[in-house]
Amino acid sequence: MRADRGYETRRICDENVLLRVADDNIILTRLFVLNDTAAYIWHMACQCDFTESDIVRWLTDRYDVTERDAEVSAHVMAQKMVHFGLARYV
Repeated sequence: MRADRGYETRRICDENVLLRVADDNIILTRLFVLNDTAAYIWHMACQCDFTESDIVRWLTDRYDVTERDAEVSAHVMAQKMVHFGLARYV
């Protein structure tokens, strides 16, 4: 998968906000509030092409979570990223 790098995370009012940026303009109709875990996954996803297995590894390396729970979370996260146009399969 590949994250759409036209989005940037910002910390606004103690929230992780993912904003669409085009030509130095913020597109306010395309913004998402991320919890800390989702913001971490987004940060990692923007570093490289990735798979659901990579998300599992990121989760198990950073958090006290079972591999099975991480697999479920990774699948949900990947599907949401694709659904909302934040990432695509390559």
